[in-house]
Amino acid sequence: MINPEEYYGLVKWRAKKIYRRLPNVLRARVALEDLEQEGYIGLLQAASTYDPRRGTKFATHAIPRIDGEIKSFLGRQDPLTQRERQVVRELESKKEALAQTLGREPAVSELAQALGISEEEVRRREELRVAILSLEDLTQSDTETKEQSIRALPSPWSGQEGMLARDIDDCLERVLDDQERLIFTLILLEGLTLDAVTRIVEPFWKISRATVQRREQTARQKVKQCLEDKGWEVGDI
Repeated sequence: MINPEEYYGLVKWRAKKIYRRLPNVLRARVALEDLEQEGYIGLLQAASTYDPRRGTKFATHAIPRIDGEIKSFLGRQDPLTQRERQVVRELESKKEALAQTLGREPAVSELAQALGISEEEVRRREELRVAILSLEDLTQSDTETKEQSIRALPSPWSGQEGMLARDIDDCLERVLDDQERLIFTLILLEGLTLDAVTRIVEPFWKISRATVQRREQTARQKVKQCLEDKGWEVGDI
């Protein structure tokens, strides 16, 4: 019989991971505690459906259900207003029209003039656009995660209060820079595609799909080495 309380550290880790990868405009409107509560519902569901005879570790069984509840909550709540979505649609429409006219992506100043707003407002709307893309990718992505490829020598969850979770978290913070950390989390932990991640980060970092792919590969190697240095047996991640 699984005692969910022994795995609450897993809920806190997953909720924290999803929360920290939300754009700032969404993080300001969503409480981490709410994500933890929704994740706990997923944990309870996992505990009630877990069958050890299948040979799957409980953590592997629970993570997709924890993530699924958190992502469903974000999709239901929709922290963005209808007005914000409307101004983003206007921005996208004007950007597309200008790109066709100019034969290139319009500059912020050109968008501001065409929309009759300040450049600061254009940047604010661009942040909202990224937030919408991020939220859509997060709530629609496959919730199967890559922790299944990490095989711990000791049992990583039961009785050790999320030791592996803390070690992964430490490695992400210690050995990756900001770009690598975000790309690694979105692709490896949240299941987003390379194209989806490129759409999210390109407006801010001005990096290509190929660069995102290189940063992802570098991050994989750094995290793998970090976990192996901590004593974990790590497969291909």
